Amino acid sequence: MGFKVGDKYRTNPLSFKPGGYTVVVELDNGRQFEYTKVKYPVTYIKTIKRNKNVRKVWIKDMDKMFIDDIDSFLDKMNNK
Repeated sequence: MGFKVGDKYRTNPLSFKPGGYTVVVELDNGRQFEYTKVKYPVTYIKTIKRNKNVRKVWIKDMDKMFIDDIDSFLDKMNNK
């Protein structure tokens, strides 16, 4: 289980409103961070993936679907 990032560390005002997804980020060192109340997970994941220290990113409770190929993910989300 990862570290749940508290509201005091969040910068997007939407992160303070209820609802949204939980995005889990795993770094190269194995540490995991959970970001709750993410309203736009695709945009969030695209931004997180720019960090070279990120090994994996996924949306919690979506069958542990790993987002290694963001374009593939977008296609799957748009075709649902």
